Amino acid sequence: IQKALKKANGVKSQAAQLLRLNRTTLVEKLKRRRPAASEGGVSLLSIFLLMFLFIACPAEAENKGTTPVETAPSHEEKVPSDAVPSEEKGHSSPPAHSTPDHPTETPPSKQTESTETHAAEATEKIFAVIPENLMQTFKPVTDAYQSEDLEKAIAKTRRLANQEGAVGETAIFLLADLYLQQGGEKNTVAQARSFGALEEGIKKYPKSENAARALRRLAAHHLERKRYFAAIDELKSLSRHPQHLTAAQIGMIEAFHGLERWDLLRDAYTQLSLLPTMHPTPEEARRAKLFYADALFQQGRLIDAYEQYTAVAEKTPEYYRTDPKSLFLYAETSHRTGHRTESMALFATFYDLFAEVPFEVREQWPFFPVAMARFANNVRINGNEERLKKMIDIVYNMKPSTPGVRDGKAIISTGR
Repeated sequence: IQKALKKANGVKSQAAQLLRLNRTTLVEKLKRRRPAASEGGVSLLSIFLLMFLFIACPAEAENKGTTPVETAPSHEEKVPSDAVPSEEKGHSSPPAHSTPDHPTETPPSKQTESTETHAAEATEKIFAVIPENLMQTFKPVTDAYQSEDLEKAIAKTRRLANQEGAVGETAIFLLADLYLQQGGEKNTVAQARSFGALEEGIKKYPKSENAARALRRLAAHHLERKRYFAAIDELKSLSRHPQHLTAAQIGMIEAFHGLERWDLLRDAYTQLSLLPTMHPTPEEARRAKLFYADALFQQGRLIDAYEQYTAVAEKTPEYYRTDPKSLFLYAETSHRTGHRTESMALFATFYDLFAEVPFEVREQWPFFPVAMARFANNVRINGNEERLKKMIDIVYNMKPSTPGVRDGKAIISTGR
């Protein structure tokens, strides 16, 4: 632990990575050693604890005495001991001589633990771009960041970005994260500076892994904002990186879905399914299959679409409860292919989950009035007049200009 902390410049989160532990485990190991320092001897409990730690963590095996290991100084421990939060001072278990007259400190609240965990994760994420062999070079940057002097960290990173080779490459991509950290992800100026750094890095180091990650980040940003053509440009560049070919193909499928280019979407999905170089995760495969099912639905291949929607439902039935559009298309496809019992159950689920969403939300869903109308017809068949009236009111109280309202009214009025 001592060596890892020294190598990581006292940053516990990075020391934990070197030891292949998570940060919480490392902190707990440090806590468990500290109680023994105040005792004149060594308790039986302490001996067993030390034996366990020596067996479980070979990296600590050289510290075989009973004297507790002193941790290397770190930026996280520069405050006086009486000012350290309870999470740093508290012990995971009481010393052997604890009595009711000498109670141990109470454990910290979950909220405090969560705050520290998020802070540690944010630190680990932002410095993950720095290779281990360059940690010493970037120590002034990490020191400034740990001291919450973001301006200084950015200034020092800029100087490093002027160098050539691995140092310059690392610095320029790190700058992108620091800019975003400084202004916040929703700050348009910070976003522009961050993306400018990413684009500069991609231009200077186009074949690097950092460039591939930057391309994925830019493509995701464009897809989220429905800038599909811009996303496709980034994804084409990403496809030149063999390790990211699957992610590029998934992104293409999503972009073609947004552009409603169903033919191109089907071709892209076929490549994803058949090429041996494609290795989608289960989540990626599910999303791609749903996009493919939508394309089949839009092209009138309803039986094929029904099979795809059903395949997703069999593997991840809970998914449809979180995606109203996919649930509607599954229900509608079931209705149109003659699976009426299944369709009625799916529209009933849609009603139970989404009937009470706010007006401003449902007006963004052109499928909402049709889903309510389909369910209303099912209610009419069952003779529940009170519930039927509620369905009719939902549809007829929506603005006439809302997409899908005219179709919903026609379905309710004709019962077909």
